[in-house]
Parts: sequence; structure tokens; C-alpha cells
Amino acid sequence: MLSQNLQVLHRNGARIAIGSDSFRQTSQPEALNLKRLGTFDNLTLLKMWCENTAWTIFPNRKIGYLREGFEASLLALAGNPLEDFSNIQRIELRVKQGASI
Repeated sequence: MLSQNLQVLHRNGARIAIGSDSFRQTSQPEALNLKRLGTFDNLTLLKMWCENTAWTIFPNRKIGYLREGFEASLLALAGNPLEDFSNIQRIELRVKQGASI
């Protein structure tokens, strides 16, 4: 039922954001759970997680894209998550506002 509800929302233009229900946890388990449901392809999941979530939490900041004038905050992964979504767990580099962390 969850998968069907998510599909209906997505088809009708609802902006679905991926996040954690716990302050001390990342949203990675939520993204992996959505992948296990098989409701969305890898590109759609990544857009929900990287773009929709950024817009939802910080509507007035320029984040969520690699574009001129946007904040330089990103993760570099060891593999392509479009090919294998589990690559989201293989973070090689973290950059926040232009500085490695």
C-alpha cells in the first residue's frame, strides 16, 4: 500500500522528500528502504533525496545542484548510484560549502 500511495503522489506532482524521523540519524536508511520497495528508479530516488529534500528543508538557499552560484556542498561516491544504488553507502569525499570535511 505504501508503494502505491507514493506512486500516486509522485504521478500527481507531489514533491517527495527523503529524511529521517530521528534527529541523530541520517536519511540514508530511509533512502535504502525506498529502494527496497522498488517504487522508484535510481534517478528518481536521487532527485528526491538530493533536490526535493534540499528545497523542502531550505527553500531560500541555493543548494541541491552543481550550478554556478549554488553552495559547494557535495558528496563524492566510489561508484555511480544510477547503476547501483548501494553506492550511496560508499562515500569517498565530503565537501561542505567548499571545504573538505
